[in-house]
Amino acid sequence: MFESLFNSVTIKTCRSFRAFLYIIAHHELTPGKFVKTLELYIEDFNERPVTFTEFELLSRFCSNLNELKFPYNRYWRYINDLDLSSTWLRLRKVPISRSRASLEACSKLKDRLEQVAFYAQDRAILSFMTTSPHCPRLTKMDVATCHLLLTADGVRSIHGCAPLLQELSLMVCMENISDPPPVLPLIDRRMNHVQTLKCLIHHPDSAWFPIIKSTYYDIDRLTMIISNRTPRHTVYTVRHHTKFEIVRSLMDLIKNTTIRELEMDFKFVDDISFLQAATATLLYDQCNNLEITMPVSVKASFVVPGNLDCHHQFLAKLTTPDVPKEENRVYHYLEYRFIRVSDEFNDEDNVSEIDLLAYTIIRPINKLVTELSLDIGVGSDFLWFKKRCVCFDQVLSYFVNLESLTLSSNLYDFCGGCIQSLTQFSVSVPVKNTKHQYLTALTVENMLIDKCVYQYLFKNCTQLSTLRLIDCQIDDETTLILECLSLESDVLLEISQNASKTTMI
Repeated sequence: MFESLFNSVTIKTCRSFRAFLYIIAHHELTPGKFVKTLELYIEDFNERPVTFTEFELLSRFCSNLNELKFPYNRYWRYINDLDLSSTWLRLRKVPISRSRASLEACSKLKDRLEQVAFYAQDRAILSFMTTSPHCPRLTKMDVATCHLLLTADGVRSIHGCAPLLQELSLMVCMENISDPPPVLPLIDRRMNHVQTLKCLIHHPDSAWFPIIKSTYYDIDRLTMIISNRTPRHTVYTVRHHTKFEIVRSLMDLIKNTTIRELEMDFKFVDDISFLQAATATLLYDQCNNLEITMPVSVKASFVVPGNLDCHHQFLAKLTTPDVPKEENRVYHYLEYRFIRVSDEFNDEDNVSEIDLLAYTIIRPINKLVTELSLDIGVGSDFLWFKKRCVCFDQVLSYFVNLESLTLSSNLYDFCGGCIQSLTQFSVSVPVKNTKHQYLTALTVENMLIDKCVYQYLFKNCTQLSTLRLIDCQIDDETTLILECLSLESDVLLEISQNASKTTMI
């Protein structure tokens, strides 16, 4: 009973902390020995803070602790002042290290930690990777800092420090290819256990490209964050380059590796034409390749810019299934984030979301798209945009092989004391005999739906199997009609409405 009751403990006040401390110190069955996970999320604004003496008592009576969680650096100082050579010998997981005291504490715990994360640290973090003792149990390392310039030898030192490492995230600036180039691979293939790698790319000459091709060419997952902001390191040398050069380096990497899941995240994109070029480079050559089928899922968000949010973004994920019979099948997931300025006083440049997406995903790449999700007006305020309209037939006419379509909107207005969507879902030509035989699922959320859409949907989309309508202000009469049409066509119909969306303001 005590073992299950005390296995995981969460404490949120100093009063409950001291009550817990009293119980584990005075109960005859010493229940503290059963505590494996301890979370200290204590807000002590109106209470006497936890002292080092109390923390030391905690470590003495919770001697079998495996995982410790807390948000404050104060507890890191307490841990660092403990005699860690004989305290918490089973401690495997600790919170994120953000200070010099936490780095020193992690260095003392190297022989037992299985996971470690360092954020905003300076070059002192290199001592954790290079000095003895090593980390014989460490399987996951996460480093994120702008104060460190990493080298190929630095990555080699990480492997030497943590020989069983399986997950490695290094969100730091990497040196560019030097002359002479680094000795590769960094580690013998038989000694390399890394299956997940995340890294930061600033330049097409980044040393990460040859390192990955030689050392991590067949891992399970690779995530690359691409940033065009030049690092501010005095020893960091760089030639002028274009963002498209990085795309070419990425394509070369794809061709020379067998990574099962590859994700490329482009930050701070200024020009939409770059999104078009990156998409075309990634997919165009494969459009006529009959040996490899490439179903593409697309999510496009149209965002109202904030004070610090004025850049487009592009994310591409390539996944190769483990199923042998699908060895020639590569799944692509593309995510676009378009910044849309207010069009309240600008009618000339009022380009529709579908036109913008068609400009980005050119022909014949559009034929590869089988799943499409459009999210319009992310981060918007009321009355920021004029009324938007998405035409169902235009979407299906351009993405001819679409199997699943999801539409949602965050654009609202006040109408009759109620919140009403500013995005309309309609058709441009109500009478049209074009059959869309691939569409099987349609989801619409927070939109005003013209009734002609339903007629078009059930007449032209003959393979439809699922229709979901969420917060679309559908009246009882329309609901009854949809139920009859769905029953006749063997379509699963789901209609839901959030009551707060219809509340009087």
